Amino acid sequence: MNNNRQQTIIRISVVSAVVTALVLIASFAWYIHNRVGMVRVEAIVVPADARVTYEHGAIRDGVNYIRPGVHTVSIEREGFDSREYAITVTPTTTTITPTTQPVDDVGEQYLRDNPDENVRYETAGAEQLRIASDRLLEQYPNIPDLPHRHFGLASVYRVSYGGSNADGVPILVIENSSTEGRRDALKWLANNGYDINQIIIVYEDYTSPLVVDRGDE
Repeated sequence: MNNNRQQTIIRISVVSAVVTALVLIASFAWYIHNRVGMVRVEAIVVPADARVTYEHGAIRDGVNYIRPGVHTVSIEREGFDSREYAITVTPTTTTITPTTQPVDDVGEQYLRDNPDENVRYETAGAEQLRIASDRLLEQYPNIPDLPHRHFGLASVYRVSYGGSNADGVPILVIENSSTEGRRDALKWLANNGYDINQIIIVYEDYTSPLVVDRGDE
């Protein structure tokens, strides 16, 4: 009797161990299947309880695993603007910042009741600037060398970085009112890897003669 009981206990223990092992193997296989090729991305969602989704599911505030590529992200919350925009995830992406702004009294009251959200806006804003700066430097690695000054017999000019527009396109300022100076500055930009068709050029102290000032009319 005792031997039979012991054998039954042993069989149950073996079956339990096998089931546990199978569960662990299945869990590991699921983990591998859902992580291979994915990028670990930290999402800073503001407001933190906003609903954020993309074509493959939900994005939560905190750590997410997203496949590289261009994704359409939507964010919505009561009292806040519902937005949809594209994000690009690469193997080097570490952070994304889905944010939205209040559009009515409900949203404004939520921010008054949750002052920590304002800190999160600042954190997300700083991260957005860092991402934009990294992207800009990746495309235009010579920007840190600006301003560039040239003093020549034929022309004198200065090229400086004037920030970027909302689309991340760099603004370069050429300071020289002479035709030769502007021409030589453009040549310098082209020779140093800048595609002048892909950047915004501003001539700080130059006004086109085709522009008529009608302020006194």
